[in-house]
Amino acid sequence: FRNSYGLSSLEVDLEGHGREEVLANMNVSRTVGWFTSIYPVRLEATDVPLSILIRQVKETLRSIPHHGMDYLLQPRSGALRRSAVSFNYLGQFDTDTRWPSFSVLNEYKGGEMSLDGSWHYEWDIAGQVQNGKLALSLRYSKAQYRQDSIRHFMAHYKAALQEIIRYCQDYGKVVLSPSDTGCPDLTMAALDSLQETFLVENIYPLSPMQEGLLFHTLYDASADHYFEQVSCRITGQLEVEDVVGAMNTLLSRYDILRTVYLYEGY
Repeated sequence: FRNSYGLSSLEVDLEGHGREEVLANMNVSRTVGWFTSIYPVRLEATDVPLSILIRQVKETLRSIPHHGMDYLLQPRSGALRRSAVSFNYLGQFDTDTRWPSFSVLNEYKGGEMSLDGSWHYEWDIAGQVQNGKLALSLRYSKAQYRQDSIRHFMAHYKAALQEIIRYCQDYGKVVLSPSDTGCPDLTMAALDSLQETFLVENIYPLSPMQEGLLFHTLYDASADHYFEQVSCRITGQLEVEDVVGAMNTLLSRYDILRTVYLYEGY
């Protein structure tokens, strides 16, 4: 949209299946179909590197409570406000490849709405993965838009997707954003600073017990209340390489042995 129309922000209505696990002991496994949910999202196309823009959009989408499932249930005054564009990702239709019970037909399935009805959006964009390929469609009114204008937009859309794919494939490393960690309220700048210093796999806040241990350690650095050390004496021939290999196996298996405790500035 920025490349085609010069927009710096875009409001779009996202459509979801509504089958979110937001209530305890609510089992919907014996139900069939979608509990369609629709909710608005405003996306900002700021002039930042692509790596930051991707994570900003991801954080925006992940910060939506309950994935927007209960947006239409919220009390409001006046008529429901709709965006001009809707987007619906239908999912992946070829995940059951070993024992496929169903297949998607390409036959004409009839109209999805009455010819006398009116469509709520100027553009309705839908996507799905089938046969290992992402397919996107755009529904619009020929009374409002010319076909060559839509083709021009879709060409920009395809180029933007290809740019993102190439960028992620060639980036060479995994970069986390706050919602990927156990501290989603951490700022992007603070997380980036940590990733420049450490090979971050995850970040957690201290448990109450750990907070107490840290407090007493800082309160009296010479105290040894929580300091425990076990020494072992090995007799016979020591295979150093085997011991090193065993220690490295333990380090790779247990996250706690690779943990750094940071308490200043966070």
